[in-house]
Amino acid sequence: MRKAAILFVKLSALLAVVGIPYLYLLYGWVREYDFDYCKATYAAHSLIVGDSRTRKGVAPEVLRKELGLQGKVLNLAFNGVNSPYGEHYYKLIRRKVAKGASGGLFVVTVDPASLMDYRGAFGQREADFRFYKLWFVNMNPNIEYLIRNVSGEYSLATELLGGGGRKRMNERFYPDGWVERLPSERAFKKDISEMRVNERHPIRSPKREGYLEKTVAYLRQFGQVVIVRLPVSGEMLEEEDRIYPGFNQFVKGIAQKYGLSYFDFSGDGADYAFYDGHHHLDGPSARAFSKVLAERIKGKAPSSSSGRVKSVKAYPGTGTTRAGERRK
Repeated sequence: MRKAAILFVKLSALLAVVGIPYLYLLYGWVREYDFDYCKATYAAHSLIVGDSRTRKGVAPEVLRKELGLQGKVLNLAFNGVNSPYGEHYYKLIRRKVAKGASGGLFVVTVDPASLMDYRGAFGQREADFRFYKLWFVNMNPNIEYLIRNVSGEYSLATELLGGGGRKRMNERFYPDGWVERLPSERAFKKDISEMRVNERHPIRSPKREGYLEKTVAYLRQFGQVVIVRLPVSGEMLEEEDRIYPGFNQFVKGIAQKYGLSYFDFSGDGADYAFYDGHHHLDGPSARAFSKVLAERIKGKAPSSSSGRVKSVKAYPGTGTTRAGERRK
C-alpha cells in the first residue's frame, strides 16, 4: 500500500513537472492561432449559426452595437463540412445557449449546402468533428479542449517549431467567434467550375431539413429568431438554384410556420466583395453586411455597402423579405 502511494506521488509530480508547462504552451498557441477554441469557452445569450459563409460573413460585435444586444453574442458557425444542420450541430447549439437566456437574438443562416447530403457519402460528413465529442463546451480555460487537441492538425512541437501561425496571416479571429478575412492585394476569383459543387453529387436531405426546423423551434423560446441567406455571386446563385430548386420556398415555409422573418440577401452579391470571388465575404464587406442585417432586423430599409438604398420586396404572408432583385 505504501509503495502504491509513493508511486502515485511520483507520477503526480512527473505530470505536474511535464504536463503543466506543456498545457501552458499549448494554451498560448491555441489562443493565438486556433479559430475554434473560443467557441468552447462560454455559453451565449445570442447565437449566430451556420457554415463558413457565416463564420466569416456575420460579425457579432456589429450586431451587438447596432441592436443594443445584452449579454454575450457568439458566432457558432464552423464550415460546410462540420456544421451543416443535423443531430450533432443541433445538440451543440442547445448546449451553447446561456442558462436563463431570454430576449436574445438568434441568427440562423441557410444555404443549400447546409441542408444537403452527398450521394454515395459514407455516414454524416460532420461525424468525426472532434468538437462535438467534447464533454465541456463552456469552460474557460477549457483544459479538455487543450488535452484532446480538438482542432490541431499537428503536435504542439511541430506547431511551435514550424511556425504554424503563418497560415493565419490573412485572417484575424475574435473571441466572439468571427473570423475576419483581411483584404489582400493578391485577391483571386475561382472559376465556379473549380469549386466542383456538382461533382460531389449533392442531394436533398429530409433529415437535415428537419433539423433546421428543430433548431429554429428550439431557439425561439429564448428570443427573436431570424433566418438569413447571405449574399453570393451571380454564378454561385445560379449553381445553387440548379442543385436545389425550390430552396427559398422550402425556407419560407418554415419561416411562415413559426412566424419568423426570412431575409434573403442571396441576390445582392454585386454590393459586396468576396475574397474567393463567390461566397466568402472579406472583412470590410462582412462588417458592411452585418450592419445591413442589423438594419433589416430593426425594420429599416437596408443600405448596401456601396451606399445605395435597396428596394424591399415582401413575400406575402410570411414576414419574409428579399433585398433587391436577382440578376438574370
